[in-house]
Amino acid sequence: MPGIEYPEKLEIDYQKRIKKRLARASAAVEEAYSEFRSIHGPSIEKNSLRNDSLSREQLIKKIKDYIGAARGGFLRARDEAKLRELGVQFANRMDKFNQEQLYSKFKDELQLSALPKLIGAAKFSGWVSDNVSGIKDLEEEFFDGVLDAVENGIRAGDRPESIGSRISDITGRSQKKSELMARNQFGNLNAQVNEKRQSELGIRRYRWRDSGDDRVRDLHQTLDDKTFSWKEGGHSSEGHPGEPYNCRCTSDAIIEDAIRNDGFLNRVEIKPSNEQIYIAEMEI
Repeated sequence: MPGIEYPEKLEIDYQKRIKKRLARASAAVEEAYSEFRSIHGPSIEKNSLRNDSLSREQLIKKIKDYIGAARGGFLRARDEAKLRELGVQFANRMDKFNQEQLYSKFKDELQLSALPKLIGAAKFSGWVSDNVSGIKDLEEEFFDGVLDAVENGIRAGDRPESIGSRISDITGRSQKKSELMARNQFGNLNAQVNEKRQSELGIRRYRWRDSGDDRVRDLHQTLDDKTFSWKEGGHSSEGHPGEPYNCRCTSDAIIEDAIRNDGFLNRVEIKPSNEQIYIAEMEI
């Protein structure tokens, strides 16, 4: 019988959306630094050859003005409603993914001809709010990192190209952070959707399933195939699969509970079909 899969494709799609936002922030910074360098490049070169603290402080103030203007323009254009809409779309896609996963598991055992009900993103408003806050924090950290990098570069007497390299390093780190954030967000959402749907279907227990690769942490390897209860909060320190930071484990429903409790009856709404759901990519 197939187990519940981790929504890796959704996670990757989410990563792409966040990286596009960071790419726009990075482009704004690069444009600001290019303009600053075209005007003040000779002063940066002189700063790299001498220890003139007054000139250095003046350069730092000027470059912060340029980066600050880029930051202000980016943040003024940020539409929080679109960020929330992004979270709602991915919560709905996660809901649909999980619905189809459970249908596949049930139909093999019970020969069901209908899908469990969709839960709806409204039930995951807390996750949507966390998603908005996470994106905003990531962007703020990027600009803070750039400001620190250029100041440190000037204080160290770096040449203009070295300061540019420092900015590129911050961009790379922020992109990596976006990957970790996406994984953590989807692990948490996966856990919430599984708990909500399985509980509504009368499924009280699940088997912990790790992701089966070399990135699985040792403790989660030991938890693989062990049985836990939704009501009792899962593992004593780890909680439910997906709740620990960057966890890709899943909860494999023990459907005998639903059979025994008749939990799956009267909880179906649509006939399965081959129709694919397409959600257009938003510009956020």
